[in-house]
Amino acid sequence: MLLANYTKGHEEEAADRMEQFWTAATKNKLYKNWFGGIATGLFFQGGLYDSEPMKKFLKSEFKDA
Repeated sequence: MLLANYTKGHEEEAADRMEQFWTAATKNKLYKNWFGGIATGLFFQGGLYDSEPMKKFLKSEFKDA
C-alpha cells in the first residue's frame, strides 16, 4: 500500500518512505501483554497479546494512503 502511492520515477521517495515506516515500527512497541498475562489472551481474548498498539500504529502510518 505504501509503495502504490508512488509512480514510476519516484522510486527513491518510495524507498525513503519504506525506510521511515520500518524505522518507526522498530521504535514502537506494537503489542502489549493482556492484564492477566498470556493465559488471559489464550482463554479469553483473540490472541496471546493485545495488538491494539499495532492497530493504532498502522492507522497512523496509513492515514494518508
